[in-house]
Amino acid sequence: MRSSLPLYAKVRNDLRSRIQSGEFTDGEPLPPEPELQTEYEVSRITLRRAVEELAQSGFVTKVPGRGTFVTRTAYDATLMTLGSFGSDAGKFKDAPRRRVLEKFSEDATAEVAEQLRIGPGGPIIGLRRLLLDGDTAIAYDTTRYPLDLLPGFLDHIDDDVSTFGVLQEVYGHGPITSTGTISARSAATEEARILKVSPGDPLIVIDKVILAEAGTPIALSTLLVDPSLVHISFSTD
Repeated sequence: MRSSLPLYAKVRNDLRSRIQSGEFTDGEPLPPEPELQTEYEVSRITLRRAVEELAQSGFVTKVPGRGTFVTRTAYDATLMTLGSFGSDAGKFKDAPRRRVLEKFSEDATAEVAEQLRIGPGGPIIGLRRLLLDGDTAIAYDTTRYPLDLLPGFLDHIDDDVSTFGVLQEVYGHGPITSTGTISARSAATEEARILKVSPGDPLIVIDKVILAEAGTPIALSTLLVDPSLVHISFSTD
């Protein structure tokens, strides 16, 4: 079956895979443009677009007069910590950061109401955030909270503020746990724009119910993760 991806995206994805596999390592220059053009049988324009997207994603850095250098290693996570962003800053190449994109309010759908154990149409407040390693977007998070349980919650939230910290320190909800599912799907146009990937690129989807003491649900989170920036590990007994 012929791939629907444009040629530059195929080149970008292959170079990204080679970086992730360790063929090209941190600090190492990519091969010269003419060599890559010959290898991939593409024009200079196509190659440069592919490399530019790698630069925007933080995989490479262009140094005028010297070349293009690999600068990216993926964030390592376990299945247990993948949904707890920033819990181990040492695993990041730069530093974990959060950027608030939108605060919103809405009425609970039947599905949301059931998961949060509130009445259908009940008041919901929400938060959309970009989760970053330095300046590189790793994940896009949308979380919904029951307003009646957390009045004024969004007033405490700004960039780089931990929502778990606010839940525990301001509202006294702790210890906080979560349960959920991990799946995969293709990036929609707006999601691709936010995460700086191409529409149709694969995303990891982490859906969580966040629980306070006695198993009381206090939030629903959907985390969209760029799998090219995350290595997931697990172990079994």
